Amino acid sequence: MGLIKFAYRLYKKINTPPRVDIISYPKSGRTWLSFMIGSYFITKYGLDHRQHNIVHELLSVSRKAKGVAPIHIHHDGPVHNMTPSSLEKGKERYEKSKVIFLVRDPRDVVVSMYFEKSKRIPARKDETNEKPFTGTIKQFLYHEEGSIETIIEFMNIWYLNRNVPKDFMLVKYEELRKATAKHLEKILKFVGESNVDRHALREAIDRGSFESMRSIESKGSMEGFGLRPANKDDFDSYKTRRGKVGGYIDYFDDEDIKYLERVIQSRLNTAFGY
Repeated sequence: MGLIKFAYRLYKKINTPPRVDIISYPKSGRTWLSFMIGSYFITKYGLDHRQHNIVHELLSVSRKAKGVAPIHIHHDGPVHNMTPSSLEKGKERYEKSKVIFLVRDPRDVVVSMYFEKSKRIPARKDETNEKPFTGTIKQFLYHEEGSIETIIEFMNIWYLNRNVPKDFMLVKYEELRKATAKHLEKILKFVGESNVDRHALREAIDRGSFESMRSIESKGSMEGFGLRPANKDDFDSYKTRRGKVGGYIDYFDDEDIKYLERVIQSRLNTAFGY
């Protein structure tokens, strides 16, 4: 019996695909991507979506998909509450993982992060110990914790560590928005979905549209996984707030925009193309 158990464990070890970690700085499109991936598996494998809060249960959903690696989706720690110097520099714990690194223009991220900290976090004071930000968006831009310089440093650190994981895939939010089917198919193949089902792919993209997710959030039809507004009458408190590429120009004056351009040009790795 011992030999049989050993052989079975060895077989499982050899034939189980490595875990996948989808990592992003907060407000980079993680909820949208998670929702589409989860929706794809639910449609293709006939899972009961009413039993799954798709984003928070992406790991359990992925485990029900044949041949697909278990998918863990997270931010690599509470990075949005950290200063650039306090971010972890090494990523050795991901040596056996496949990593999808989702990035978004830091200028748009910093705007979304401001509304997260100033409107959504205060509404969750009973659920989290996070401290809300009480200043203006201009003040947040120059704030030490979780603002533009932290975002840039986080992206740089991960790019420098891109050869540490077993495999690494860089996904840009803007490219995913522009050609969703093309890039979502690549992501699904990366996690182990060798034969991508076209119908399930289309369904996932339709369900993950901004209008669809805004409707789900406003109706509160998926309670408990963060897809709900802090205030139904305040669109800036929604998880699906805008999703606009380049929307940062609507919130900053010329001085701030020049600062953003300067800090990105001088500090962000040019490989990201921002």
